[in-house]
Amino acid sequence: MGWPAMALGLACCWAAAVLADIVCDGGPGWLNWLVLLTCWEGFKLTWIGPVSLVTLVRTGAAVAVIRAVYRVGNRWLRRRPSR
Repeated sequence: MGWPAMALGLACCWAAAVLADIVCDGGPGWLNWLVLLTCWEGFKLTWIGPVSLVTLVRTGAAVAVIRAVYRVGNRWLRRRPSR
């Protein structure tokens, strides 16, 4: 979900810039609300990219640790003498 969300966020920021230009050139004042909304969505979606990358790395590290513990545990169980 990282880079597609960031691309959509950049598109939202571009739309906010276009809407702000329209308002500055004499457009209706209610477009300011759309500028605010698209800025918020753009920043929110752009922020998702790095956050999802960090989450993905943390999850991958946790899975690697769990697999390593499982492998060591299985070796230890096999070497134990049965009674």
